[in-house]
Amino acid sequence: MGYGSSNQKPIEFAGKTGHIEFINKENEKFLLECFIPQENTSSTFLEKIVYKFKSIETNIRYVIAIDGGISFISPKKDYPSSEFVAINIGALLLDISKIEDLHREPFISPKEINKVKNIGKYQLLVPIKNVMHPKYKTFTEFVRGTIHEFFLKEDFELAESLKWLAFREFNIPEKEWNLATHPYGNKKNIKLIRNNFDENFTIIDEGKPVYIIDILRLHELIDEHIGARGIVNYLLSVIEQMLMVSVIKKIYTKNPKKLSEFLFILDRPLAFFGQTANLHKPMRELISFITNQDIQLNIVGLEKSGAFVEHAKALIKSGFLKKGQYVLLSNDYIYNNILPRNLNQYALYGSSTYYGGKLIFCSKEGNVNICTIPIDKYENIKKPSPINFINLDIILSMLEKLKCDMYENAILPIALINKAVSISKYPGEVSLERFVKEFILN
Repeated sequence: MGYGSSNQKPIEFAGKTGHIEFINKENEKFLLECFIPQENTSSTFLEKIVYKFKSIETNIRYVIAIDGGISFISPKKDYPSSEFVAINIGALLLDISKIEDLHREPFISPKEINKVKNIGKYQLLVPIKNVMHPKYKTFTEFVRGTIHEFFLKEDFELAESLKWLAFREFNIPEKEWNLATHPYGNKKNIKLIRNNFDENFTIIDEGKPVYIIDILRLHELIDEHIGARGIVNYLLSVIEQMLMVSVIKKIYTKNPKKLSEFLFILDRPLAFFGQTANLHKPMRELISFITNQDIQLNIVGLEKSGAFVEHAKALIKSGFLKKGQYVLLSNDYIYNNILPRNLNQYALYGSSTYYGGKLIFCSKEGNVNICTIPIDKYENIKKPSPINFINLDIILSMLEKLKCDMYENAILPIALINKAVSISKYPGEVSLERFVKEFILN
């Protein structure tokens, strides 16, 4: 890393010869032996997993789309190592009947779009590095406390929803949750007793608070010196999914059958990653519990980038996947054609993270979406069938209806919510930096 500059002295630019050592016979041999899995796709393999799509009428009346945006902010010009992250979360409610009315119009104005959408937005500032607060003794406590306070806000009910999910309060409640690591010290496998949480979703252990959000184990990724950048994507993912759980909980407790009128769309795969991964278990159980009561629960996660999106483009370009078709991605197919890993019949893709199976959907108009849809038993991704995906035809029919021509392969609810929560470099990020700089303590 070169030297920077805070005065009139020049910065140190990268050397002009640093690349030369890489260009040699050893690296040439290494690169020639590498390959990209997507380039080895077999048409014979694909013939067995491509299905024809037939749209159907649904009784879905509302769509709820959830997405989030982030921006990193340095509060002081002279201290660029100090940092916050601004997290913007949005939940969009669309009335399908109003959208259908718009389809009859020759031109749709922004004013008319605003009539069919209802967006709730929630903001969170989290310290990421080299920032402190007099209320807390350590940086880790500051980060945990900030996240906990956000989860306690009444209009979100995230803390209550996290407890409801983790302790399976939707069915027969679990008495305890095994916390792999204690947020203080080196204690392992701590038993968090459900009934010991107070009204602020806190347990006092040896005089120190353990929060419901500590179930997420984000404290394991926080370092007093390096900071907490490593938690950001996991935190954003959990907030989005807990917001969905909160809405499901509200509808289910008031009128369970009403759930069939909603489609939930997440702008991410249906999975919990990293330290938060254990939440995939109660999430699978929640979906099974609801659907086993003959209640229609419609959930889909969409991906806009990554290896699966690149693979979908390759299938379209090669002609393997045509309009009005979808591909169910089996365990063997994923490991042989998409991810750079040898097939291991004993390791199911996403078995410790996902609560849905993956598929590539090409609509009749050519829109391509990478979908995650809940699956009845996760083991069925070894050889998935359309009947294994919960409400597959309903969800794909709705995705086709919700297509948006504004962007490539866009879905209207995701396009609208993304526009609402994304933070631009100019003027968004610059304005946030000015706001933080103005009010942060010297």
